[in-house]
Amino acid sequence: MSYELVPKRLELLKTALPGLKRVAVMYRAGDANADRVLKSLAEPARTLGLTIVPGVVSDAAGFERAFEQFSQQKADGILQAPDAFFFQHAARIAELTVKHRLAAGFGVTESARFGALFSYGPDFTAIFRRSATLVDKILKGTRPADIPVEQVNVYELVVNLKTARALGIKLPRSFLLQATHTIE
Repeated sequence: MSYELVPKRLELLKTALPGLKRVAVMYRAGDANADRVLKSLAEPARTLGLTIVPGVVSDAAGFERAFEQFSQQKADGILQAPDAFFFQHAARIAELTVKHRLAAGFGVTESARFGALFSYGPDFTAIFRRSATLVDKILKGTRPADIPVEQVNVYELVVNLKTARALGIKLPRSFLLQATHTIE
């Protein structure tokens, strides 16, 4: 569901910042799914009156250059393509979003904890609990092939209020009411 949630993050970013105009979308060089992400954002961006500013990062050393490029292109917010590479560098990326005054909507809770404005993605605690139930069934003799495939159905919106204050953002009540958790 990682790729399917990127348009929802764009919508949440617009809800959080009604004056949002330009959104940077960061992806890793060579990511075969980058086109998929950019295409999935085309129609929602048009509907929301947003311009998408794509930005490629080759390695960790390229983050600073990418963020400088986003600033030069007058991006107001930032999303990223789902990629373990970005998760690995979540703290640095969150730091750069605040430094360059970009409101960030990312996919994993840790990003919000590190300083991104918000994260929206699967509730991993719920996933692990459900996994434990499935393991229990297998240990009690149920064949794995007999267990139906399940899709994530619990998502969480984690909002970093400290970052909002640092960026001078007054978050709308409609956005805050959707939050599962807030970080003070």
